[in-house]
Amino acid sequence: MSKYEGCSKNELISQLISLEHELEKLRKTAAMNETLLRISELAHDHSLSIDEFYKSVCKVLSSVIDTSNFYIARLKRNGETLSFDFYKDTYGIQFEYEHDFPIRPYGKGLTEMVIDGGETLLLSQKDIEEITSAGSITRRRKTTAHSWLGSPLTFNNEKLGAIVVQSYKFNYTFSKEDKNLFTFVSQHIASAIARYEQKQALEINAKTDSLTGLLNRSAFLDALEGVINARSGLYQSCVLFIDLDGFKAVNDTYGHEIGDEVLVLVSKVITAEIRDIDCVGRFGGDEFVVLMSRLQRKSDAKNAAERILEALNKPILVSNKLIHIGASIGIAYENKRHIAAEELIKDADLAMYRAKKRGKRQYSIAK
Repeated sequence: MSKYEGCSKNELISQLISLEHELEKLRKTAAMNETLLRISELAHDHSLSIDEFYKSVCKVLSSVIDTSNFYIARLKRNGETLSFDFYKDTYGIQFEYEHDFPIRPYGKGLTEMVIDGGETLLLSQKDIEEITSAGSITRRRKTTAHSWLGSPLTFNNEKLGAIVVQSYKFNYTFSKEDKNLFTFVSQHIASAIARYEQKQALEINAKTDSLTGLLNRSAFLDALEGVINARSGLYQSCVLFIDLDGFKAVNDTYGHEIGDEVLVLVSKVITAEIRDIDCVGRFGGDEFVVLMSRLQRKSDAKNAAERILEALNKPILVSNKLIHIGASIGIAYENKRHIAAEELIKDADLAMYRAKKRGKRQYSIAK
């Protein structure tokens, strides 16, 4: 005998409604499990850049939660600022205050409350207004969300940021299930961010000089090789080979520790006297190289060399010691006979030696 036999019409309707609710719960559970699986897979996909990962996470989440207003905030500069590395906003004018996004000082916002508290927060509009009135947060936007959900991003107890969704629709409210989902998702996002940054740090270390942070010899040659291979004849490129004139005396007189400090300061001086698009590298010892691409005029390289010489001719204050040091510079302009990066470097190096022979603290141009 069927359990529905003998039931009244109203009882049947009630049981059907109950059945539909159960089926809806099962569908939501299945969708939630599928979302968690896909997020987990994304977190372990090493082929994705961090930006691609963020976009993919947002797309996957959109199948089970409203991500119309969604952002991923990152702690930067030792916790001094919040950088909104990924965000979506349905308001058209995405941010109402210029200083808010994509980066702003770390302050007293809901995002900071989540990061500092270390727990997922599900807030209603009333909750937000009460928190604001109590002075716990400073509201930065004129419009208060109807429903707000944020989860901290932490990895090995290190605070990385937060992931947040907010709804401005009065007919859409985030649920406790959404809160549980966000708690899980945030762990995978934090793990992916930490892995990506570790990989990025390794790549940077492989390309930079450990003392000065400039490009190392290998990375500089790669950059120069790329410019030579991409030459079009529309712009001129050149290399400045810089060798310090009095560096051996610094090491002999004050020791290698002071010598290292001088090299770090010299790297900063050189970087300050060139354009943002130029590359600077340390070739080893007291030799530095500058790649100037897309020159409008040859005189641009001469002017840069003169600025560097003038700056390095001034005394440098290191550990309360006033150290006098100068430099000789060789300039080599790239042309068709330069097939490889090493050839252009060699010409610049030879020009630098000619400058030294002429009396140092000057530049010479390769023939």
